[in-house]
Amino acid sequence: MGSHLGPEERLDDGPIAAARVHVSANVAASLDGRLAPADGARAALGSRHDLDRMHLHRLDADAVLVGGATFRTWTLPYVADDAPIARAQASGVAVPREVPPGRTWWNVILTRGGPLPTGSRRFWDDPRVRPLVLSTRPLDLPRGENLVRPAWSPAEVIGALAHRGIERLLVEGGGRLLGP
Repeated sequence: MGSHLGPEERLDDGPIAAARVHVSANVAASLDGRLAPADGARAALGSRHDLDRMHLHRLDADAVLVGGATFRTWTLPYVADDAPIARAQASGVAVPREVPPGRTWWNVILTRGGPLPTGSRRFWDDPRVRPLVLSTRPLDLPRGENLVRPAWSPAEVIGALAHRGIERLLVEGGGRLLGP
């Protein structure tokens, strides 16, 4: 269920909020600089090693942000899984820490468009996922928060995340989020 933000939750804390949230991105791009095919279909651009490294980046993040179009093509949890981390360790990659039991990640979806797929039980029912949907209209979600604004500026997104105690954000997908 969507919730409009009231004056008690100020999103644009400007430089203060930005200073509290470290933002990073890990991107695989084709030789022509594209993050996805023009038709928006999902395409694996990285190797297995690259995907394992993504799990290491997730391990170091409090939240993973994707765009609505990315989520519509990949409705799995954006969390650090044990198997890729074990493969990375076996190949000699230094792993900063293990995935602690009960660890959760904010999975943030920024969308301007239509409804999100709610039938993916692997995402919506995963106890490691704390869904937060930032949208331009109220959406019917199985669980999680839906914050609604007419438009979302980068400062407003960061402000909403900082308000929830998020200090490390990994931007993982979205040609519109990461592209021109």
